[in-house]
Amino acid sequence: MSRGIILGYDIYFAAPLFSLAEQQFNQKLAEYLRRAGKYNVFLPQEKCKGVSDPQQIFDICMEGLNHSRIVVAVLDGPDADSGTCFEAGYAHGQNKPVLGVRTDFRMCELHNVNIMLYYSSDVLVQELTGDADKLFTSVLMGVKTLIDRSASPGHFGRTYSPDVLAAFEVLLNSADDTGCTDDLTVVSKEALESLEAKVIFPS
Repeated sequence: MSRGIILGYDIYFAAPLFSLAEQQFNQKLAEYLRRAGKYNVFLPQEKCKGVSDPQQIFDICMEGLNHSRIVVAVLDGPDADSGTCFEAGYAHGQNKPVLGVRTDFRMCELHNVNIMLYYSSDVLVQELTGDADKLFTSVLMGVKTLIDRSASPGHFGRTYSPDVLAAFEVLLNSADDTGCTDDLTVVSKEALESLEAKVIFPS
């Protein structure tokens, strides 16, 4: 049974949501993406609030996942949350872009991320110094890049050309004080990868 689900979400927010700290982080990042990027975000902890039936929780989340353009997946922990791993893997299998977020400095295989999660992420944003502003801005710009690509036929997959990526310097230079800009013109993969909050394009 659906609970307020509508077609056409921009972002499915996949993340662990079992502690107060996790829920607060998820809420703050989701609200930032809504405010600064004007994105419609499906946040499972909101949509499943008050639901206790496991099958209903699964159905609600799958409906949101199937009707979102991209997935933002929080990959923190010595081993990433199992539900988040499923959602990221499912999205990858459906050719849906995935942006991985890692703020955990504990070492884990490749670039601090499980190999399967690393290669199923179209963009991986890492901020390991505790700078939330830097992290949120980098996630927003990564989301803008993937949303822009998802709107262009034939631009799914693993090819990142300067001709189809939004230029990060241009975005930063034209951004307002919320970090938001309407300019989605050209920039290179290298420009995104030069950010202080590390942005990685798995190949």
